[in-house]
Amino acid sequence: MRKILVFLLVMAIMLTVFPMMAVAQHEQKKSEFTDVNKDHWAYESVKSVVEAGIMDKDSKDRFNPGEKVSRGEFAILMVKVLDLPLVNPQQGTFLDIPITSKYYKYVETAKYYLTGYRTAKGDSFRPEEDSVREDIAVALVKALDYKPISNYNDILKGYEDIEEISPNLRSYVASVVENKIMIGTGSGGKKIFSPQLKLTRAEVAQLIYNLILVEKVIYDEGEKITYEEEPTSTPTPSPIPEPTVTPVPETNFTPDVSVKVVDKGFKVEWTKTPSEGFSYYKVVMSISDSSPSYPDDGYIAVISDVSQTSYTIKAGSGYNGGDVESVTAGQKYYITITAVYNHGKYTGNVVRKTVPEAEVENEGSYTPQVTVEACDGNLKVSWTKTPGDNFTYYKVVMSKSDSSPAYPDDGYITYISDVNQTSYSISPGAGYSGGDVGTVTSGQEYYITVTAVYGHGKYTGNVVQKEMP
Repeated sequence: MRKILVFLLVMAIMLTVFPMMAVAQHEQKKSEFTDVNKDHWAYESVKSVVEAGIMDKDSKDRFNPGEKVSRGEFAILMVKVLDLPLVNPQQGTFLDIPITSKYYKYVETAKYYLTGYRTAKGDSFRPEEDSVREDIAVALVKALDYKPISNYNDILKGYEDIEEISPNLRSYVASVVENKIMIGTGSGGKKIFSPQLKLTRAEVAQLIYNLILVEKVIYDEGEKITYEEEPTSTPTPSPIPEPTVTPVPETNFTPDVSVKVVDKGFKVEWTKTPSEGFSYYKVVMSISDSSPSYPDDGYIAVISDVSQTSYTIKAGSGYNGGDVESVTAGQKYYITITAVYNHGKYTGNVVRKTVPEAEVENEGSYTPQVTVEACDGNLKVSWTKTPGDNFTYYKVVMSKSDSSPAYPDDGYITYISDVNQTSYSISPGAGYSGGDVGTVTSGQEYYITVTAVYGHGKYTGNVVQKEMP
């Protein structure tokens, strides 16, 4: 059995559980996690991957959503998600993963889906380094049985940060972009893939959950490479019993859709469809297709609670697949709902509406006010909270030589997608994406600021010069 069939079967097993989980969640009074409340953007995905046994929480019910996922931890996740049988070869592949390492069996088992670093001395894995987006791209291409795209320049030429993608991995990044699995961000006609962006536990949980919902799961610097050997063996999964579906007239599965204009966007409403066999609703939009549907025209939202029958779309929101990219004020869209069941997909009537032009707040309110102070051997960067509407993320930016650094020109050390988080600690030895920093060094002076990124623009705060303790 090919590896992709194993992958899809494992995900199908999870799919039979998750919709029930999602409904149960709405009946609870409080979150199961002390650090991920029900309003957190990743709550649904975190809850689902924990209940599925893919990721876990600690003894104090903390998921630690902002904690980075190391390359070694990602190898363990790949083994769990793909349900791979552990191997234990007598001779290892990597110089820095001895047979006594806690990661040894997992890295050797999942090697085909991972990346390594090749130097004149041999291959290393660097298990304690943080996983980045380009590593995920390789894993997805191989797990989903897609093909790397050799003429990647045709696909990636629109991305401003193409040079940040490791040369040997560009064909894999092109493949996930072409297949609309990972796209990146865009604003004003500019696109950014962020290949070196370090992934947090919440982001990895969301990625795995999204793949499940779309039925796809989820210094010698050295040259980053991939491994072409197939996994040693693949178990034959148990057959999945066919679900029993009570016959219901087909018209009942087709949602009746209405759309009304609200402040800065639309409110899409639809009739509730039957719960038997239900997987999720997809909120679908298109600029040019007058009869859009999922999956051909992508989606802006996935809703796994059959009782939820409305969704608000705002200007600046991102979109997955199709011809939309991001929702733009003043643009007309065809809008509908596809109800997805285990026995078929049912798309409702289509409504055409124009996104209202948003009244932009005073530009100064989008510009963070930044302070930096030494604290416990680190530099603590703090800034004022900016407006929540149309917010994408904060980028914490540093430079050794540029006295007025900003994202994207000077790279970033981290990005923060929670508009309410207004501080970040920078530690000596931390890695940096882009710019002239490389690795944060004690005794080095840096220019430090924060860029607030919105769907309608980027706003960089004042710059503070500080020496790293």
